Order: sequence, then C-alpha cells, then structure tokens
Amino acid sequence: MIILKIIFTPLLFFIKEKYYYFAFREVRVVFCRSMGGFTDTMASIHRCLQYAITNNRMLVIDTSYSGLHDAFAKYFVLQKNLPIRVELELTEALKQKIFALPSTQPFLLHKTTEQKMNYNFGFDNSGLILGYINPDSKQPTFFDLTKPYDSQLLIYQNSVGFQDLQEIKSLGVFTWFRVKPTISNQIISRLEHFNGKMYESIHVRCTDYFSDYKTFFEKIKPEITSTYLLICSDRQEVIEYGMQYFTGQIVLSTNSFSSEDNAPLHDRWARYSKISKQERFKLNIDLLVDLCALSGASKYHRIPITKTKGFTPQYSGFSNAAFYLHHNQHERKNFFGI
Repeated sequence: MIILKIIFTPLLFFIKEKYYYFAFREVRVVFCRSMGGFTDTMASIHRCLQYAITNNRMLVIDTSYSGLHDAFAKYFVLQKNLPIRVELELTEALKQKIFALPSTQPFLLHKTTEQKMNYNFGFDNSGLILGYINPDSKQPTFFDLTKPYDSQLLIYQNSVGFQDLQEIKSLGVFTWFRVKPTISNQIISRLEHFNGKMYESIHVRCTDYFSDYKTFFEKIKPEITSTYLLICSDRQEVIEYGMQYFTGQIVLSTNSFSSEDNAPLHDRWARYSKISKQERFKLNIDLLVDLCALSGASKYHRIPITKTKGFTPQYSGFSNAAFYLHHNQHERKNFFGI
C-alpha cells in the first residue's frame, strides 16, 4: 500500500497540474473579490455572476476580504445549474492559476485588507456610488459591468450594496444560491423557540449607520398587535432598551452577537480583533439566523437610517434584504432550506 502511494502520489499531482494548465490556457475569468458587509458582498457576487453568464466567463468568488472573512463555499451552495463554471472558494491551486492569467488590473491581484481601506469611493454624475477608486492612481478597483472586455482576467473588487429592492429582484439574489443544509439545520435549531409563535420584528442598525430607534419605537408602538416581538440589532443597548420599552409584548431574542463599541460587526472583526475560525463562523451564523428570523415575522418594521459617517442610504442593506425576503416567502424558504 505504501509503495502504491509513493508511485501514484506524484502521478496524480502531475495529472492535476496538466489539467489546470490546459483548463486555464484559454479560459476567461471574472474574479469577484467582494468587500463590505453581507449585502455588499451578495450584490458584488450577483452582479459578477450576471456579467459572467452574459459574457460566457468563468466566475471565481473570494469572500475572504468581505464581512464574512471566510469562504463563501462554507455557507452556500448553488440552487440551480448554470451555463458557466462557478468556483465558490479561492483555493491556493486556483489562485496560482488565475493570477497568472493576463489582466489589465494586475495592481489588484495581491492587495490586502489594510491596503483596501485606503481606497476612496467614486461617484457618477448623478451622485450614485460606483465603488472603490485608488486615491493615488485614480484607477477603479472594478470594471464596467456594462461592457465586454478582451482581457482574460477581469477583477471586480468592490463594496457597493443594492441600489434598491428592484435590483435584488432583478439579480435573483436569493435564487442562485442557498444556505448549505448543515448551516440550515443550525438556523432551524437556533430558532426552535419561535415555532408556533406569531411575532413582529424590528431591525436596528446603530453602529456606522445610526437610526433614531427611540423615536421610531414610540411611533410604531401603537401599531404592534402581536404578543411576541423580535428585536435584532448590532448594538446590545438597543435590544435592552426595547425589552424595557415594549412592556405589552414578550420580546424575543436570537441570542446573536451585538457590538459593544461603535464599529459595525463586519468591520470590527477585520480591523480590531484577532479571532478564531470558530468565532468567525459563529458570527456569520448569527447573521443568517437574524436574517431568517426577521424575514419570517408576520410583520416586519423597517427603520430608516438617520445618519452615517459618509453616504446615507434610506435603509441599511441588511434591512432591505430582510424586507425583501419578508415579502417573498417562497424565495426565503428555498434560500434557507426551511
């Protein structure tokens, strides 16, 4: 057995190397390096997916720089067959092959998270965010998704969320991929105490985006008719305030992590903390649990953003995702596998 292993291991390695050589000699690739939070990440992936299908290109997804800080393949699988090849994780072998392809954006191939933070946002003439612009070279870290290119390797490194609910629908965001069965089982287990309960839900973003949640709570309190109320937030003090304020309801919790400082969860771990893979994994499961629970309510209350540190959208991307899934229960059930 040992002799066979000695003989066949180099042979298999040789065959694998030759396979990658011939497989990538003529291949055209869209390399999607997603940035930002969950909905920023999903927006980049689905825009690149649509472009890759339209232009008959292979799609490689790298979410290690995004708010997930982990492989997309660890949490999601494809829902349907695609006419193109899609890789949900940038393995080392794959990285070596696609990074060797000719590209008009070589300056992006070996960027780090710290270097990414030095980029500025670029805007079009109407004020719409286009994405990251290198402040020194003035070069964008992405390519124009409306144009075809001859370059064998196209790199899309960006952090621009969905412009509106219509874009979520048109890109089919929750129809191309779904949560892996093993992750789905964890979500179902975490939400067991919700079974049989009719509840309303509220999501409050209160770190980098700020919501005047106290005024909003006062406004919607007369509208809440359910016995149970779920409050999810990236700030623990918001949840604690809600438990004290809504005295007529039983306030539910998903027991997800909330930030104790003013940093959003996806940035806090990236910039300030050295966390284990297990902690990172739990944080991402918390995110999916919250999204599933919020969108499964009988009524979902969406709180507008009051102010941010920069560009101020009407609602947070996560809130829009929950709102969309709440109004599209068939997609929600397929996405979460529930």
